[in-house]
Amino acid sequence: MTLRIDLKSAILALSDALDLVGVSDFQHGKRVAMIARETGLMLGLPEKRLDRLVCASLLHDLGVSSTAVHRRLLREADWDDRQAHCETGYRLLQPFAHLSLVANAIRYHHTPWRQLPAELSEVDGLDSNLIFLGDRVDAMLIQRGLENPLFNRDGIVEAIVAL
Repeated sequence: MTLRIDLKSAILALSDALDLVGVSDFQHGKRVAMIARETGLMLGLPEKRLDRLVCASLLHDLGVSSTAVHRRLLREADWDDRQAHCETGYRLLQPFAHLSLVANAIRYHHTPWRQLPAELSEVDGLDSNLIFLGDRVDAMLIQRGLENPLFNRDGIVEAIVAL
C-alpha cells in the first residue's frame, strides 16, 4: 500500500502547529506568507514561485523551540541568537525531498540581502529576503497592535527601509 500525502495540506497543518509556539502571536506564519506572496506578486514572480514562497513562509519559524524564543524574535530584530532557529529549521527540512527545496530560504530568512552567501541561488536569496521583509513587517504590526494594521503603519516603512 502506498501512502500519499498532500504536501500543501501537510504544510498548512504544520503551520497551525507552529502557531502554538507563539501563542500570543497566533497565525504569524500565515501573515508572513501573505505579505511575502503579495510582495512577490508585485515583483512579477510566477504562480509556481509564489507557491514555493508561501510554503517557505509558512514554515519559516520551524526551528523556534519555545514561546519565549518566539517573543524575542518578534520584538528584537537584532537579537544575537536569532540565527539559531534558522539553522535548526534548515536541518529539520533536509531529510525531506520536497521540503528541502525551501530549506535555504528558511536558513537565511534573518540575513540581510548584502550579507547573503555568494553561493546561494538567486531564487533562495530573494525568497529568504521576502520572508525577512514579511517577518519584520508582521513583528512591527504585532508590537503596535493588530486591531487595524492598515491604519497602523507609523514608522514601519521607515524601519523597513533602514533594514
